[in-house]
Amino acid sequence: FLMIRRPPRSTHAYRRQRQMCIRDRMNGIASLVVIIPLAIILIVFFAMALSVFNLWVRALFAQARVRVIDLIGMKLRRVPPTQVVLTYISAVKAGLNLSTGMLEAHFLAGGSIRNVVRALIAAEKANIEISFQQAAAIDLAGRNIVDAVQTSVNPKVIDCPDPNKTTGGMLDAVAKDGIRLLVKARVTVRTNLERLVGGATEDTIVARVGQGIVSAIGSMKSYKDVLENPDAISQKVLNSGLDAQTAFEIVSIRAKEFVPRTGRILAGWARSQATATVLGSTPNVFAILLRLFKSFSFDFKNKSPPAKGDQAITGVLRVW
Repeated sequence: FLMIRRPPRSTHAYRRQRQMCIRDRMNGIASLVVIIPLAIILIVFFAMALSVFNLWVRALFAQARVRVIDLIGMKLRRVPPTQVVLTYISAVKAGLNLSTGMLEAHFLAGGSIRNVVRALIAAEKANIEISFQQAAAIDLAGRNIVDAVQTSVNPKVIDCPDPNKTTGGMLDAVAKDGIRLLVKARVTVRTNLERLVGGATEDTIVARVGQGIVSAIGSMKSYKDVLENPDAISQKVLNSGLDAQTAFEIVSIRAKEFVPRTGRILAGWARSQATATVLGSTPNVFAILLRLFKSFSFDFKNKSPPAKGDQAITGVLRVW
């Protein structure tokens, strides 16, 4: 073997060359540590930009400009950019002054941006003043904002009492003459958007109207006054301010049906006539008995038992 001897080096030059080599290697590793993550971030950013490019083009041609960085931020915050952009386009086309940030904030709060924008569009067309913050508060409170705006535009009718929650579906009231009346009413209400958050619901309206009708009939001297002028009952209940602290405004109250109960009528009439005879003059006894027997529903020929409502008359006859 042919041995080639290297020229002698100085110790200082050798150490310096070795340090420079180590420094170059460290710089290369540092550059790789920086370049590789940046490359990964750029690739991910480019992929996400491609995924929202379609939405960006649709918003651009709809004159509802949205930045690509905002769409990528929605994806990173796990907000559906498709829902936000399409809702934003419909709001811009309707002339609403909204931003994607407002819609995104309401979505992150747990609200429905579609219902809010639909309600705002309906209110705008109907000239009803309602802000986005108010509509968002109503939606976050658990109320149906779309139905509330529609009810404020087109009032709805509520049955009183609610046929689904009562057996007979009618109110039971008694006039001063002791006559029992079964009443059914219909209440027309309109949503009060200012009191919708924190206001009472439809059940409170039904309960108050039912109580008002029973109280109004109880203040009447005779059931005939109720049958002759049912509007007096409706007007008296309407002027009572029953919609206070509720989410609705009562437009009208219409007493639909009045059904008198004949058994209670005869019993009340018999009691009043018997009391008047005992306290008053005696010669009217035979006339009273004659009227009682005419109204008495006992069939002597067939010997059928008396009706349930006429049992009170039998008790009056026994007293006589």
